[in-house]
Amino acid sequence: MLVSIIHLKKTDERTAVVTSFDEVGDGSDFDASARKIFGDRYDRFMEVYSDEESRELFRKNILIEYVESNGLNITAYQDYGWDPVTLF
Repeated sequence: MLVSIIHLKKTDERTAVVTSFDEVGDGSDFDASARKIFGDRYDRFMEVYSDEESRELFRKNILIEYVESNGLNITAYQDYGWDPVTLF
C-alpha cells in the first residue's frame, strides 16, 4: 500500500493545487521515512496503518467530513478494481 502526504496550496476560496507529496519508503526504509514524515504523529499513524478496519473507517470519516464541509454531492468512493463504498 502506498502511503504519502500530499501538500496543497489554496489558490482561491474553493480551489487548491497539489504542490508536492512525500512518500513513505518501502522495505527497510519504511520506518525511518514514516517517522520523518509523521513526526510526533508517528504512533497514531502506525495504529491506523496496522489495522485495516480502523484505517478504512478513518478514511471514510475523513471523506465524509470533507464532503459535508464543502457541500459536495458525493455519496460514495471507489478504489480501482473494488466495489464502491457508500459514505452515508
